[in-house]
Amino acid sequence: MRNGISKQAVMWLICLFSVIGHSIGYADENSPPAHVPDAKKESAWLFGLNRTYDEWFVEQKSVHVQDPYTWVYTEAFAKDFGMPDRWIDKGLTGADALAFRTGIAFPLCGWNGKKDACHASPTCILEMYFNRKSNPLPWGEKIRWTDLQFNQTSVWTLGSLRAVNRVESVNIGPKSPLSDPESGEELFWWYEWESREKSGGVGRIMSYDRSVFENYSLIILNIGCERDEYAGLNLRPNPRAGISKRSLLSIKFPKSWLDRIRPTMTDIRDRQGAFFKQKFEELKSSSN
Repeated sequence: MRNGISKQAVMWLICLFSVIGHSIGYADENSPPAHVPDAKKESAWLFGLNRTYDEWFVEQKSVHVQDPYTWVYTEAFAKDFGMPDRWIDKGLTGADALAFRTGIAFPLCGWNGKKDACHASPTCILEMYFNRKSNPLPWGEKIRWTDLQFNQTSVWTLGSLRAVNRVESVNIGPKSPLSDPESGEELFWWYEWESREKSGGVGRIMSYDRSVFENYSLIILNIGCERDEYAGLNLRPNPRAGISKRSLLSIKFPKSWLDRIRPTMTDIRDRQGAFFKQKFEELKSSSN
């Protein structure tokens, strides 16, 4: 189109104004957003108005985005978002969908005293979707409607944080947004292990949104890449606080999904082990 605006430009403008509209809707941190996205309508917009997941990611013949996530979900979630049936698993309980991906943490430099010796460790990220009606979460009464882990953003690189009112969040990420309705204690996502001989460990909350869609909440955890023996998660208070170990919610990871993410976690663990072994050998050699 030589004169006027092309159809592609119009689509980009629609997307831009949609994103701006969502941002404005989340301006008030302690109250529900003015605009709560509807799952079916928003997924239709995201996948090219009316495209299914496969039409967007599998059947594309031109340059396109590759989905970095390993999914598992319920039949209802698949129906709501136009997701393929192949990742529906009735073994998933406690959540409506799980999406696993890897990321890269900020690099750590100065290994063995060398200023430019840097290493960026991979991170393993788990995103969990909960239907607000069938799988409601025990949200705390006085929490922000949405929050994020600042050390995953540019905030972490600022020279001074004295002007920041939420220093605790800058240091440790979001406080747990979930609390025990009876005791009021904070709730944490504790790992459930395949072997009963192992216990402990907590998935760290990176961010959450109580209404990422009209019917769904989203919680994003940073889980340890170095272990691949997780069987699920239990939502319960910290036992060190003297509170009962009762679990308010249990998420069971389906075996089929674990089988798909374990090769990635094993590879990360092996590469991390090789890196630290190399640095130890270098340190040992330099001290001789």
